[in-house]
Amino acid sequence: MELERSRSSIEEKFLELCTKVVEENGLKIYELDYLPGPSALRLYIMNPESKTAVIEDCIKIDKALTPHIDEESWM
Repeated sequence: MELERSRSSIEEKFLELCTKVVEENGLKIYELDYLPGPSALRLYIMNPESKTAVIEDCIKIDKALTPHIDEESWM
């Protein structure tokens, strides 16, 4: 599944970072929403084998992304 809609530059940066982290953890992104007003990032992930995700997958990705979010100056 490809994410093919038009995105802002900040969304592209988020997508690039998140894709790297998610794929390193054996999962796939099927959607990403960035809401600049409340500064919220919604990342939709799935296990490519089961086509679903469990809460443990979400926790794993949250923990894997946290150091990047804390370190990146553009966020």
